[in-house]
Amino acid sequence: MGRSKLRLIVDNSTDPLAWCLIAFVTIGAPLIEEVMYRGFLQSAILRLTGSPWLAILLTSAVFTAIHLPVVQPHALPVLAVLSLAMGVAFERSKSLAVPIGMHVAFNILNIAIALAIPSKGL
Repeated sequence: MGRSKLRLIVDNSTDPLAWCLIAFVTIGAPLIEEVMYRGFLQSAILRLTGSPWLAILLTSAVFTAIHLPVVQPHALPVLAVLSLAMGVAFERSKSLAVPIGMHVAFNILNIAIALAIPSKGL
């Protein structure tokens, strides 16, 4: 989740539109991203290479790189580790529900922290 979206949510936490954004960030974005990255990309790389670890690593690199313009640099290693964990979870469970749940939980936690401890540095 990008810094600008998080700032918008924190600055307008009582606005119903902010709660729509929260719903999208916590449910919509993880659903769409996990279908794209784990469901399509990781699965395609696995079919092409036969290597689960290569599929997980390449997918995580793309996932992290896509977030470059919207997250602070110090958050990129966290996203990379999250993506690796979601890739492993998908590979082991063979279910998109697991990485989607992880992604939802991660985004909810970020929003909860931002709302609980507002920071001018967002």
